[in-house]
Amino acid sequence: MIFLKNLKLKNFCGYRDFEVDLSSGGEVKKWQMLFGSNGSGKSNFLTAITLLSSPFRLQSRSENQLFLRRLTYHP
Repeated sequence: MIFLKNLKLKNFCGYRDFEVDLSSGGEVKKWQMLFGSNGSGKSNFLTAITLLSSPFRLQSRSENQLFLRRLTYHP
């Protein structure tokens, strides 16, 4: 099993420069809670974790490019 201790997002979706420590005193917790108002970036945070956990899941290069273009778009 893999545990995420720290996550740093830079220019990813709505995150310009964001870092979060998911451990407490060096100990990784099995459960984390994520909450916030609508449009605050909860889904983008989870998308970043999903992308890290399965970077080669997408089928083709063109699908990868479309996916990454959508993720890095900043209106």
